[in-house]
Amino acid sequence: MPRTYVCSALVLRAIDVGEADRFCILLTREMGRIPARVCGARRAESRMAGVLPGRCVSVNICERSAGWLVTAASASADVPAAWADVRAFARLSRGMEILLTVLLEDAEPVVDVYDLAVDFATLCTTSQADPVPAFTLRLLAILGALPSTQDEPRFAMLGAEDRAYILACRSTDAWRSCAQRPCGRAVRRFCEALLADHLLTPLRAPAAARLLDDEEAGEERKRGGAEEATPYCVKSGRAS
Repeated sequence: MPRTYVCSALVLRAIDVGEADRFCILLTREMGRIPARVCGARRAESRMAGVLPGRCVSVNICERSAGWLVTAASASADVPAAWADVRAFARLSRGMEILLTVLLEDAEPVVDVYDLAVDFATLCTTSQADPVPAFTLRLLAILGALPSTQDEPRFAMLGAEDRAYILACRSTDAWRSCAQRPCGRAVRRFCEALLADHLLTPLRAPAAARLLDDEEAGEERKRGGAEEATPYCVKSGRAS
């Protein structure tokens, strides 16, 4: 008989398959990123109907010959859903796409990444500021992909406040305070440049990114004059 595992999971992606099933990509605390089929999830009376992108769930999964199968699921009451707020859902979608494109191989658990993802999902609905830049920097730091400040010419081109923001995101605790306050547009472009260094294809959320850029620009003007963003040549790190 296949062994059943109980896992805490964040649903990164869900695709409808068959007559009533969903195929999901789950980021689990115990087993890392795994693909799993959720049978009957699209039936109106199904107890697993809540296994949807952006939801934190507790799942029972077992491994069959055809792959992982979710046999039971319940939504977590600790993490609010972001569906009711377009801006919150845009932020969460951006973060989940980053996780899907940057993240580790399947079945390779990294507890710090899971805990970060759950904190980020919560901040998307509770923070007035956009938490995506702080989340991106902290994720890259956990994965060992955030360059040393001494070796990164793009870091040296930033202002003192922006450099302090990036350095704080290296910390497990300090990144949360950064995620709850606006960052400069130069920091956002710095994050995009770092992501481009590690991605084979660009992220597919340009509309959400523009929405958030406009929001940050407005916040900068409120702080008393936004600094002019530094355009980067992404691969070389030179100003263009």
